[in-house]
Amino acid sequence: MRKYIKKIVVFVGVSLFITQSFAQKNQSDAVLKAATKEYNALKYAYAIPLLERALKQQPTNVDAMALLAQSYLKTKDYQNAAAWYAKLAQQNPVKAEWALSYAEVLANLEDYQTSKVWYNKYVTLKNGDARAADFLNIYPNVSSFMANKARWKVGFANINTNQSEYAPIYYGNGLLFVSNRKTSGFSKNVFAWDQSPFSDLYLVDKLEKVKPINIDSVMLAAKTDKNLRKKFYVVNNDDTRKTSNDSKTFADGYATINDTLARATGSEELAMRLSKSINSKYHEGPVALLPDGAIMFTRNNYYNGKTGKSTDGVIKLKMFTANSASMDNLKPFAYNSDEYSVGHPALNQAGTLLIFTSDMPGGFGGTDLYYSTRTSVNEEWSKPINMGKTVNTEGDEMFPTLYQDKQLFFSSTGHAGLGGLDIFELNIDGFTPQGKPKNLGAPVNSSVDDFSLVRDGSGSHGFFSSNRRGNDDIYMFDYNDYKIILKGKLTEQSTGNALASINIAVEHNGEKLNINTDAQGNYEYELPKNAVTKLGFVVPQYEPKQFSLSTEELLTDTVINKNIALKKLGVPNQQQNDIAGNPCDTLKKLISQFVLYYDLDKSNIRKDAAEVADKLAVFLKANPQFEIAAASYCDSRASKEYNIRLSQRRSNSVKNYLINKGIAAGRISISFYGEENLVNHCADGVNCTEEEQQLNRRTEFFLLYKGKKVDDLDCETLKTLK
Repeated sequence: MRKYIKKIVVFVGVSLFITQSFAQKNQSDAVLKAATKEYNALKYAYAIPLLERALKQQPTNVDAMALLAQSYLKTKDYQNAAAWYAKLAQQNPVKAEWALSYAEVLANLEDYQTSKVWYNKYVTLKNGDARAADFLNIYPNVSSFMANKARWKVGFANINTNQSEYAPIYYGNGLLFVSNRKTSGFSKNVFAWDQSPFSDLYLVDKLEKVKPINIDSVMLAAKTDKNLRKKFYVVNNDDTRKTSNDSKTFADGYATINDTLARATGSEELAMRLSKSINSKYHEGPVALLPDGAIMFTRNNYYNGKTGKSTDGVIKLKMFTANSASMDNLKPFAYNSDEYSVGHPALNQAGTLLIFTSDMPGGFGGTDLYYSTRTSVNEEWSKPINMGKTVNTEGDEMFPTLYQDKQLFFSSTGHAGLGGLDIFELNIDGFTPQGKPKNLGAPVNSSVDDFSLVRDGSGSHGFFSSNRRGNDDIYMFDYNDYKIILKGKLTEQSTGNALASINIAVEHNGEKLNINTDAQGNYEYELPKNAVTKLGFVVPQYEPKQFSLSTEELLTDTVINKNIALKKLGVPNQQQNDIAGNPCDTLKKLISQFVLYYDLDKSNIRKDAAEVADKLAVFLKANPQFEIAAASYCDSRASKEYNIRLSQRRSNSVKNYLINKGIAAGRISISFYGEENLVNHCADGVNCTEEEQQLNRRTEFFLLYKGKKVDDLDCETLKTLK
């Protein structure tokens, strides 16, 4: 009987244990399910406490570990993210995405040596990722990012609060920026990503009000000075880095009346919030300025009082334009979508080129930079085009800004940097990248996120954003520039005589210009930094000479001396004899050789075309009895109206080039026909190769004698023209 009772007790105990275990497992699964739901909705701050709770009950749950590590990374809690990725790194097998994220987090913590180990691991797990290969070439030696450090002077701007301030732009006489500060009361709406208030647009009306301050001194005084402490300082969740423990306070309402930094510096009084027609109950973000003072800005998918969501329930970003007078009459960007985000606009000075950020399908990575164009501010934007692999990577590219239409600044996690988003500089020709993006290095870039750099007209001053203090802040900078000067003398090789008033062709990143020698044959040119410049010496009756100079390793004021001696050629009598002997055939054959070709949507004279144009200039100098007519054409892509204007620009480029080669302007006439007179079948809607399209992007020439085409003159008349 005792044995029977004992068995019953044991059975009941085991049953209770199993029942309790199942109950705990079911409860843990429910918590994990709820956490996953919050995570998928991008509510990382809400997912974190649920995931921590689930992992206490299921400490070996790898899926929960991965979600928690990524949630900490998304909310920029790098220490906790690194701790959980370290646990994932001990799993077998290690997933490629874990290795990549662990490498990125270690870089955020400035552990570049270990970061390189995990980038290496990622490459072995996912071969062919150009982003990882780029970082491997840099880490652990990051000294190249420090080379220019002494030239920058960076200061913390007095417009910052304990909340986020970022994406500044010059606006009128002041500064426009984004902030999620709240000047009074409570925030009923908070951003579930990290439980912070939604951001709005703010304006400082006068730029001189924005000044650098010593943030450490201000905060120390606010904490230690009794009068300041009593007036300003209250220890609460906005004076510490946000954690999951703040969730109740944030959810119940966020009281910014205790924002110590804002009250100690008076930053709240410097900026005013823009009108409600722009600022909504959701996010308003980075802005770009149009020529008439109107703005193009980023906002959550909220328009005419309605909120839109994607099919998976996420509120995406969209772009809108507000007029310049009352900042109302909002107009949506034509390529907004409920299914993907567009935002972070950057505009050229004419308002005809837009560069922006999007995660639309077909990109290279998370978010890419795209461009749209239009011929005037009254027209609609063209369909967006990805800026290509020179700019975009498997990572994120975002926050573009334009400087004087020739420099693009943007931030990237995919190009090698110090960690997080780094700011890069790229020369552009229109929307076409020239060269490779250059990392600005420290102190502008840091191991965390740095973005949204803007420069004033001089290029020596500006602003950028960084979360190096734990949340986004605006920093001011002064840059002490340097110059690289090329000097030399152009002479004739046999005699040493100076070649005076000679045009020297210079090409840098696709841009062509000319510099002249003076009366003594001397020339001088300021070389662009961090670039390769080609110089061409093409002088009629002299052997042409070219060379290239790189300034990529030059970081201080430098003078480069380069003397050039050109070899004189024999007088080209054969061509003259041919013309005199058989002018009908020779002239027609000769002129048919002078055809210039262009890149897509470009009007500049490229290298192969310059060689043809140089020969034409030599011929015209040797035959002053002739004039020349240039007729330019386009391929059939783009509208007919646009192509007419493009072909006109091409003809103007040809004329200017020949003038720079010493041909009198009065001897050159131009015409332009757009997509007329195609040389092949590549009309609108016909699928043609790029090689076939190239044949139509051209300039042809006609010889003229006393205003008449030489082709129309009879042979007897031509014989009298020698």
